Amino acid sequence: MSHETYRPLEIFGRSNSYTYQRLFGEFDFLGFDVSHTKDGFQWEDYEEEFLAELRKQLKAGELDLLAQAESYRSKSPKIDERKIIESAVDDLAAVLENNYPNVIDAFSDLPTNDQYIADFIQSDSQEIFNKKVLVKTEQGLWEIEIQALFDDATSSWLEVGADVERVHNPTGETCTGMEVRISFAHPFSRKYIGANAENTELLLLFGCAVAIAAVMGKRSGAKSQYVLDFLNAAMRGSFEVSNLMDRGTN
Repeated sequence: MSHETYRPLEIFGRSNSYTYQRLFGEFDFLGFDVSHTKDGFQWEDYEEEFLAELRKQLKAGELDLLAQAESYRSKSPKIDERKIIESAVDDLAAVLENNYPNVIDAFSDLPTNDQYIADFIQSDSQEIFNKKVLVKTEQGLWEIEIQALFDDATSSWLEVGADVERVHNPTGETCTGMEVRISFAHPFSRKYIGANAENTELLLLFGCAVAIAAVMGKRSGAKSQYVLDFLNAAMRGSFEVSNLMDRGTN
């Protein structure tokens, strides 16, 4: 048998996940034939059932090894990082103190009648790069589309579409559809993307996190469009600390 480790996606996730890097164990299998290349088992129809039961056992009880592997953090920020963070908090507090009234006043022009987030994002822009993924969760299937907008077709930094009863083709299975569009032509993105676009992933992760929360809210019956409207208004406002992204480089 090969010494290559067996790390199924259903248990370990992607290779860059904490679970993939931290979780390990050994099994003794009896009664299974090996493949002709000697690098795997002949599971027949048992692998899916085995993985489902293994995941169930790993998550069982207070021990929950999968949660531990994904969530454990071995140490607090380093001393030099902590000083940078503390200084950033001080600067942001000063910005809030000086500019917060202007931002709140800008909110007064927004509609107060809340609405559900639309099923789909509407736009005529052609300057978009998109990527679609299909994700299976314990709560059902998610069809996710991530869009990066490169022109100024919209004044919003973040747009979200949430179709909570989408029919997935070709299976016909009901799924949750999520569209998330982040404008990289927006002043907020241009300011904080970094000299070499090194903060692109951070902007994408932040936008996706907000989008997931909004979609989960719609699934629960929440009318959350005003939250996105307020977020985009704040992005156009005065929440800026000019030197936050420059710390640690001087």
